[in-house]
Amino acid sequence: MPDTIVHIAGCGLDDAVAGRMTAQEKVIIVPEGTKFDATVLNGNNAVISILRPAHIIGTGMDGIPRQIVNGIARGTYFHVQGNEARISVVHALDVARLTRIVAPVGGEYRFSDNCNPTVTELAEALSVRVNHKRIPTLSPKWAQIASRFGGWLGGVTTNLLATLTSDNTVSSPTDLSTLKGFEPRNVVDYLSTHKYDENDI
Repeated sequence: MPDTIVHIAGCGLDDAVAGRMTAQEKVIIVPEGTKFDATVLNGNNAVISILRPAHIIGTGMDGIPRQIVNGIARGTYFHVQGNEARISVVHALDVARLTRIVAPVGGEYRFSDNCNPTVTELAEALSVRVNHKRIPTLSPKWAQIASRFGGWLGGVTTNLLATLTSDNTVSSPTDLSTLKGFEPRNVVDYLSTHKYDENDI
């Protein structure tokens, strides 16, 4: 029997199976937008931890960050002039680090990198990873017009535009200051300045 099992909810193992997993420590990572019923987790006196991270940035990311990156790569993404909407994000490396820290402790944790960058700041940082591709800026009126064609062009759709211009932050984040040794990296700074190599994600 393994000492610790880590499961990402919604990624190939249903919740009922997750509840039956036998291990002394169970860590369930529930990505943003994924539904997970914690009541399916049963005991065998296991220590259970549930991580509810903000949008995860890293290799294989999905959701809003993936849509932004895809649009930047295609040249169909744009900033909206005056957009001050904020989004909570956290790097995949910090999700992994926190998993190791909380596994023997248990509990439920909602967290981000504690910075809540604007959508514009995040997109600019992501563009650094896409060969510093330039992102145009449209007025709100032209952004609305462009979004009507987003589905055809593989770009910003009307629904995505509404999401990008609204705050999307972690509600009631957990105070992680009591977890010794955990300080999440600033995702925007990391994306903008880190020199990547084959060991990075």
